[in-house]
Amino acid sequence: MEFIMKIMLIKIVCLVISSSHTAARSELTRGTSKRKIVSSLIGNQLYPKSSTSANVVDGQVTTILTSDAYVVDSQGRTQISKSLATMKNLVTSTACSCFSKKCKCVGLNLTSVPDYLDHSITSLDLSYNEISSLKDCSFCNYTNLSVLRLFRNSLQVLTVGSFSRLSKLQCLNLAGNKLTYNNVTFPAGVFSDLNSLTTLYLHDNTKDCETSCSYPDSTLSELTRLRTLSLDGISPFILGPKFKDLRRLRHVMFSLGMCNIDALTDETFVNVRQISTLNLKNCNILGTTVSNNTFTPLVHLNSLDVSNNSKLRVQHLFRALSHSRKNNITKLRLNSIEPFYSTSISIDYSVLIGLPQSLIHLEAKENHFETIQPGLLKNFPENLAYIDLENNNFFFDSYIRELKFLENLKVLKINRQYIKEAVSWPMNKYRFSRFSEKINNKFQDIIVQLPPKLQFLDFSGGNLKYTIKGLQFISNNSLAALKLVNNYFPSIIGPIYGLHELNYLNLKYCSILFINETFFHNFPNLKKLMLGNNKLETYFSNLGPNYTLFSKLKKLKTLDLSDNAISKMPTDILAGLTSLKVLYFEHNTLWTFNLNLSHMMNLRYVYLRHSQVNSLSEDVRQHIDSICGNRPKSCAVRFDLSFNPIHCDCENYDFLKWMMNSRAFDPKFTNYMCQYPDSSYKNITDAYEETLRILRGKCTDNSFIFLFVLAATFVMIAFVLAGIIYRFRWKLRYIYHATYLRLKSVEEENSEQFRYDVFISYAHQDEEFILKVLYPELGSRGLNVHVHGRDFVAGEFIASNIVTAVRESRKTLVVLTLDLLKSKWCNYEIQMANMESVHTGRQVLVFLLKDSLNNKQLGTELLFHIRNNTYIVYPQNDTERSREELAVFWDKLYKDLRK
Repeated sequence: MEFIMKIMLIKIVCLVISSSHTAARSELTRGTSKRKIVSSLIGNQLYPKSSTSANVVDGQVTTILTSDAYVVDSQGRTQISKSLATMKNLVTSTACSCFSKKCKCVGLNLTSVPDYLDHSITSLDLSYNEISSLKDCSFCNYTNLSVLRLFRNSLQVLTVGSFSRLSKLQCLNLAGNKLTYNNVTFPAGVFSDLNSLTTLYLHDNTKDCETSCSYPDSTLSELTRLRTLSLDGISPFILGPKFKDLRRLRHVMFSLGMCNIDALTDETFVNVRQISTLNLKNCNILGTTVSNNTFTPLVHLNSLDVSNNSKLRVQHLFRALSHSRKNNITKLRLNSIEPFYSTSISIDYSVLIGLPQSLIHLEAKENHFETIQPGLLKNFPENLAYIDLENNNFFFDSYIRELKFLENLKVLKINRQYIKEAVSWPMNKYRFSRFSEKINNKFQDIIVQLPPKLQFLDFSGGNLKYTIKGLQFISNNSLAALKLVNNYFPSIIGPIYGLHELNYLNLKYCSILFINETFFHNFPNLKKLMLGNNKLETYFSNLGPNYTLFSKLKKLKTLDLSDNAISKMPTDILAGLTSLKVLYFEHNTLWTFNLNLSHMMNLRYVYLRHSQVNSLSEDVRQHIDSICGNRPKSCAVRFDLSFNPIHCDCENYDFLKWMMNSRAFDPKFTNYMCQYPDSSYKNITDAYEETLRILRGKCTDNSFIFLFVLAATFVMIAFVLAGIIYRFRWKLRYIYHATYLRLKSVEEENSEQFRYDVFISYAHQDEEFILKVLYPELGSRGLNVHVHGRDFVAGEFIASNIVTAVRESRKTLVVLTLDLLKSKWCNYEIQMANMESVHTGRQVLVFLLKDSLNNKQLGTELLFHIRNNTYIVYPQNDTERSREELAVFWDKLYKDLRK
């Protein structure tokens, strides 16, 4: 509603200005002054205070949007017409941006303070403009200001009335100007109206200052409520006596601008005894110019920063601190106070006596510290909770064992060390030599006792080279975070005992090649595990399908496996990670992501950027859908497949369609790509809409049409062939019979190739019938008979004789009796005769049914042979049977055997 009212007010102003515009032009033609034009145009009309301001210069109307609107009467009209220069600033520069009583007029090339803003604003930022002076009552329109920034302008001098009526101002930033420190630039009374000011920034103002500069302490003494003051460090470095009047001053900084302090004497800080924070960072302090009692007056000091003063030197700082035992410094920063070329330093008793016993926070980075004198840590400040010794040259020495005496230590950073061996340190025998070809050292069977309250330990970049095996931490520890980034642990075997409170473990950039399956079994509270940027490609590729490396990490929420060149992983490698929320798998070469995620209902983010993934398996898709549930617009999990070669072809069409409709992906698909079958790439700018449209027409399933056309083709061919056969049916019959007769004549011609006409297969119990009845009858009719057993070649195997007899005989006559059914060799003869029939295509078997046998006795196989070959029943001995009938039987058998 408020927004609609503002729009209506803007329209009203535009209509009023438009109606008066013609009159204004005519007055300009007659030489009317700009002041009169503005007055005639505005009158008592609606004048936007912050929402819209209409400015008329040389007949041009410019509308500036701000936040509210109000009515300007004749007094307001006079006030506006007072400064045409300000109106020109508004026309030639971009408007200020205002929101919630805070206005930013940054970088608008303003040369004076704008007076068209809402008078009720509480914050005004005029940084990066061209304002060179502040006239009297420059901010009288904005009496509610609590924050005023004039950073990076061109101010050279201030006047007594520059900050008139700003009694509510609390923060004033005059840094980055040309306000030389003297009583002319800062005249007495310039800050007299700033009764509420608590923060003043005056740094970076002394670029042209040489020996004529001095701190305007008399002027500053008017700021009785001032608590924070930022100044440049000048020479001579003298804080005048009027600083004593700033009784509420607590924080003094010389580090934000230019600082070049010539010396720190016994009198330097005498007039600022009340301060609690002193920052002398980057002040080019020379250690030999620091007197013993420099810090002695600062009895209330609790934070001191002397970092980046490379000429200060450790010995000179602690010499001065050792004479200031009455102060209560709790935070001490002395980073980089040794020259780059300095030799290594041992932390000894001279350092210890300079350490304030009230110290809680200590930073001593980049100071060439090499070792700590044995027994010294026992006497460190009792309440010391934070130590940062980054980028020194510490030996890996026995002082590590003495860390346990720092009973209140919570944070220890000894990262970026070039760890060197010390003869007295027992773990050095397990150290991995960079020149050895085999990893045979083992960091094992070591008992470590940590400070009982230590929560964070950073040993990154420590030049550690170990195969980790069998570490035992004393159980009364509170270690929650362990950072071992950028060391060399090619094989981590474990087990690691005693770190039950550990919830963060970072092993990135450690060149890990192998992880034992049980290594993570003793971290029950681990929540974040970082294994990125290692060399685990071969390790994961060789794991079995049921390998469960992380199964014991039930509370793990974040897992980083990025940048390991992983191309293959066991499907169930993430089994057991039921609490996992974030999975980093970027910069790998997995191609297809088919890991089992079905148990991860808490999963929220999966980062797969730059991993060569071209599709997701059906199981993964189903799990994503189950997590998304029935939410219409959002999804609990977010997958990032940007910068991957997503295959845009028919085989991947279902995945593309699913991905486009899934709520688990960026709806704009920013930085997604397509890889086409010809290996070309394309960046996606339309959320795959055009790609899916093309594939929809190209990849339609035509299998039904193909089968229909194929069946129709076969039916058509069948009809054509049937027609041809019917058309030439008599000719085909003739060709068939002619061919049959020709083949039969050839068969008869080849019949002379057989040595025997018939081979008789019988059981030896029937030998009398064969030799006395069957053989004479067949022989008397001119058949050459091969009798089983009798005509076999002596010395040959029976099986060879049988095969030879079958091949050399035109027919094989089987005398079928009950005894023959029991004979193994007779059955073999029948099978060989059948194989000969199959092989040659001629009819070989003839059965003589001598005994009366039923179907059960014959069996299925023999019945099959009888029914598919020639068989004849032998007449039983019957007195009524005449000799003529028997003669007919022998004649028929003779014909069957000759056929």
